[in-house]
Amino acid sequence: MQHCVPHILRALRFCFFFLGAGYSLLMSRMPALSAQCNADEAAIGVAVLCLGAGSLLGFVLVPVLQNRFQTRTIFRTGTILMLCTLPLCGLADSVLFLWVSFVIGGFFYAISEVCANVQGILFEIRSRRNCLSSMYASYSCGCLAGSLYAAICAFLGLTPFVTFCSAALLLFAGRVVAVRYLLKDSRPKTENTGTSSQTGIPGITILCGFLAMCAYTVSGASAEWSALLLNTVKGADEGTSALAFGCFAISLAIGRAFGDGLRLRYGDFRTLFCGCMLSLAGQACFLLSPYPIVCLAGYAIAGFGFSPAIPILMSRGAKRKDITPQKATAIISTLGNTGVLIIPPAIGWLAGHFGLTQALLLPVVLTLIVMSSSLIFRKPA
Repeated sequence: MQHCVPHILRALRFCFFFLGAGYSLLMSRMPALSAQCNADEAAIGVAVLCLGAGSLLGFVLVPVLQNRFQTRTIFRTGTILMLCTLPLCGLADSVLFLWVSFVIGGFFYAISEVCANVQGILFEIRSRRNCLSSMYASYSCGCLAGSLYAAICAFLGLTPFVTFCSAALLLFAGRVVAVRYLLKDSRPKTENTGTSSQTGIPGITILCGFLAMCAYTVSGASAEWSALLLNTVKGADEGTSALAFGCFAISLAIGRAFGDGLRLRYGDFRTLFCGCMLSLAGQACFLLSPYPIVCLAGYAIAGFGFSPAIPILMSRGAKRKDITPQKATAIISTLGNTGVLIIPPAIGWLAGHFGLTQALLLPVVLTLIVMSSSLIFRKPA
């Protein structure tokens, strides 16, 4: 294991990069997809709901697949199918087509995401080092790369289909190398675990899943509504609007690159609490300012502040002796992404009735919930 650690670490970081790039590409070209399908804000809200519905179905089915296959096998298959759905979304010329393609894409993305998180937890356990935050930094770098690539394609006037096809080919080339280093699953030892630990779910895992729901929703709202906020409310052009989530993503990457060190030095509580306060300041910037450049800065501040949230919640909920990493990660991901199914579509409904700026107050409330709940992490894991 030790002599392969650098190769495995690079491979896992690319797997997270892969997922971030695929997601960001789709979200950053949302204005073009909206125009291509003649979809209003309410229809885009339903599309996001379809993405969440497909994801939730994937999260529910992952434990069943894990009982029969290794997570590395599931990841290899899921990522190939996920890449195939990107051009499918780019071909959408009607609202119904867009909805169906989002369901399919969400399903394969969710399966791949859970398996990537399991691989990260397994690597931490076996290498005896904290590096999950740096893997999430790679995810954020992928989001940045996807956002920049989408922005370049938008400035060049390329269609979403051309954007997604060319990006899929690039991601596939890197994926071929990375999947060779994925780890085998760990299995519980029956003689060392009681019946309750095999069948029960630790309370802290469920709580981390609920808080992850709030955290995923805040990040999802930045991904799915940032471009539309700048384009339709702040008056920015499509190319500038596509950079909004990129600003959020690059600050996430920077924050997560230092996340493992911050956790070691200041502890989970102070890192998470202070980060949420900084994120609230950034959200105030892009909600209240009429200037697109200030809004971009606000997304950067919000992303940096919220960078420790998901790695801390995933690590505290899944790296335990009373539950396998596979099961814990699937539970946290399922609970966490339930918010993606409900909240972003609700933002679309609220935006249609009260305006997008007012609707985006909902992620502010969720950030306050995560900040106040960080008190439970005052004691070390």
